[in-house]
Amino acid sequence: MRKLWQPPFHICYNTTMIITSCKLCGKKRTFPCEAEERRRNKTGYCINCFRKNTPSGIKASSYKRGYFFRSGYKFILKPNHPLANNLGYVREARLIMERHLGRYLKPFPKEVVHHKNGDRLDNRIKNLKLMSNSIHAGKHSPPARYCSLPNCGRKHLARRFCKKHYRKFMKEMFGKIL
Repeated sequence: MRKLWQPPFHICYNTTMIITSCKLCGKKRTFPCEAEERRRNKTGYCINCFRKNTPSGIKASSYKRGYFFRSGYKFILKPNHPLANNLGYVREARLIMERHLGRYLKPFPKEVVHHKNGDRLDNRIKNLKLMSNSIHAGKHSPPARYCSLPNCGRKHLARRFCKKHYRKFMKEMFGKIL
C-alpha cells in the first residue's frame, strides 16, 4: 500500500552514528545510519573538496560548447549580454533578431520574438517576428467561443451556450435547472 506522505530523507532509528572522513582534507562527517551515509557520501569528499576538484564551465565533461536546450528554445552563452539570465545565457532567437536590427531588444514585456511557424528551434530571420508581449499573447490564446444560438453573441467558457441559454436548455431537457 502506498503511503500518503513519505519523509524526504531516510529516518533511521538506530542510535549509532557513522563517522567518515573526506578523502582529501580528512574532515570528519557524521551520518545517522549506513543508508544515509551511502546516499549522501557517494564521492567520499566533503562539499568544499568536491567543489574545488570538480571541473565546471568549459572544463566540465557535460559542457556543450556554450549552449543548451530548455522548453524547446536554444540558449547561447553570452555572459556580457544585458538581458542574459543569471547563468549568462540568452535565447538564440533574441540574439539573431538583435543582430538583424543592429540593437539590443527591450526587456521581456516590451519586445518578444515570435516564431511564425511555431518551431522554437527554427531561428531563421524570415521565421522570426518582433512584437509586443500583449500582441504575442493574443496570437497564442485560444479563440473566443460564443453562444451557439443565432443572434446571441455572448461569450461562454466551456459549454455551447451562454449562461442564460444554458439554463433554458437544461430546463427544456430535464425539466429543472441542475
